[in-house]
Amino acid sequence: MKTRKIVALVLVAMMVVSVFAACGKTAPAASASPSDTSTPSESASATPEASAAPATIKGEITFVHNRTDRNETTFPQYIKKFNEKYPDITVKLETMTDYEGQIKIRMGTADYGDVLLAPNMDPATYADFFLPLGDKETLSQQYRFMNKCEYKGTVYGLPVFGAANGIVYNKRIFQEAGITALPKSVDEFIADLKLIKEKTKAIPMYTNYAAGWPLGGQWEGPRGSFTNDFDWQTKLAHD
Repeated sequence: MKTRKIVALVLVAMMVVSVFAACGKTAPAASASPSDTSTPSESASATPEASAAPATIKGEITFVHNRTDRNETTFPQYIKKFNEKYPDITVKLETMTDYEGQIKIRMGTADYGDVLLAPNMDPATYADFFLPLGDKETLSQQYRFMNKCEYKGTVYGLPVFGAANGIVYNKRIFQEAGITALPKSVDEFIADLKLIKEKTKAIPMYTNYAAGWPLGGQWEGPRGSFTNDFDWQTKLAHD
């Protein structure tokens, strides 16, 4: 089902894709994508009404997202900066906790926000929900991770951050525990954790397992690095 189109932003990771975002209820008539090859005179003659941009842009837009921790911190700062350029636009925040499940249902209707973090979806359907922002080659000169939000060379979303997956360890704690070399096997890793517990006051290991979702995505993404085998997924599927 084809619904109204909006503009997408994207959350990506260096090893795993996270989610997307979006905006605007209709395409701005005066805008042209970087891939538009028509001259200014051709554009004006083809759509004379497009050359008459409104003096002010007014209205209200809703940003749908899952970052409940940003409603009182980061997002108000973003909105304040946005309103410096568009003072007559009111930005409302709408938060979902089960975002991946709820937003897909909403996207089956005409009401799924004006700016949103889009779920994992078939790239071929981007155009059904989001406005094109331009061509990949041009936008890649200004933004990274353009391959995460494009389809056949057309970009439908902008990344809002990038993340690298990995393990962080405290060198001082390793020294206090008497660990002189990094573990090279699971057995060595567990043995080192036991040493840390016995000889220091530090917590041997911390993961964000309480949130649930990190147990999947955050461990699966970098497993190719851990195993030194980037075909591990294919091999695991056979097992």
